[in-house]
Amino acid sequence: MEARNVATSFRAASDSRVVVGLSGGVDSAVAAMLLQAEGYEVIGVYLKIPHASPLADSAKCVAEQLGVPLHAIDVHDVFTKNVIHYFVESYAAGLTPNPCIKCNETVKFSTLLAVADEVGARWVATGHYAGIERLENNASHVLLRGVDENKDQSYMLYRLPESILGRLLLPVGTLRKQQVRAMAEDSGLHIRHKGESQDICFIPDKDLTGFLAEYALPNNRGRVLHSDGRTLGWHEGYWRYTVGQRKGVGISGGQRLYVTAISAEENIVTLGGRDEMLTSRINVADLHFGGAFTSFDADAKPKRVSVKTRFERSDFWATLYARGDLVQVQFDHPQRKPAMGQSAVFYDGVRVLGGGIVVSSNESSSSESSS
Repeated sequence: MEARNVATSFRAASDSRVVVGLSGGVDSAVAAMLLQAEGYEVIGVYLKIPHASPLADSAKCVAEQLGVPLHAIDVHDVFTKNVIHYFVESYAAGLTPNPCIKCNETVKFSTLLAVADEVGARWVATGHYAGIERLENNASHVLLRGVDENKDQSYMLYRLPESILGRLLLPVGTLRKQQVRAMAEDSGLHIRHKGESQDICFIPDKDLTGFLAEYALPNNRGRVLHSDGRTLGWHEGYWRYTVGQRKGVGISGGQRLYVTAISAEENIVTLGGRDEMLTSRINVADLHFGGAFTSFDADAKPKRVSVKTRFERSDFWATLYARGDLVQVQFDHPQRKPAMGQSAVFYDGVRVLGGGIVVSSNESSSSESSS
């Protein structure tokens, strides 16, 4: 991995007051502890969201153990409007959303920043595994990958604007998860043995279908088609499926079948073989660029980048082509087709250039893309 132009200490200004988002987990607790050890005056904030499991007690224990004040902020209304409604509407449209990205963009960091302004804090901080590169005497900032490639969360933060990046500290971004765990253990933090949270935070019982059903998504019976046009069976709601899904499709076709397409308008779920899950090209809209790569308009030259289309997935080499309001991503080699509604994030080494929402995917040759 290439060298980073980033200070070894994450303290970057004389103003030492920082608002830290305490989720009740190990990463945010260690972030607060590290900042405190650097001499920062830490103020904890816990965000109360609808439907979430009760983590407030864990956040309270962390704050008490570190001897820092904790503010519990009720974000029920803004979270429901900006995250849950977006989540449900995306499934209703046959898409697969990224609720964490939406929360980071519209709820979490803006709330932390608002609290920081109220208490006179220069900085906000979280326990995300990512980094910030500060350029030109802090005049501009670039989001970086976290050092731990297995925990890197830059994908989830790519939509953060300069106004947040310029005030953001990410103490655990230069560490590996096992180091963070060891620090929690050595410090005797109450939550040091707390497990990883991999689920959607506002669906703690993991029942996605039940959650969406509560929001009255239609149980309209529709056709399940093979990609060759044959009818394979029936579904009880297209929103119960996501592109790439294999398990739970309820159809036996003599081969392994995957969901290759979902049409909300026609109420159809299409299945196909493994080869049909590959694509050479995707189109990306609702674009956000930041740092050293501030735009990519119709006049932009093709750009070589690596692209990640899912948080858990590795990134792959590709070329970006400007196509009006879209960016066309041409992979060097066919990749597994992402679900529509997921984010595609563009990287230049450790730097996050930007990204957007996947709106379509199809096969094409590189010559077609560069024409």
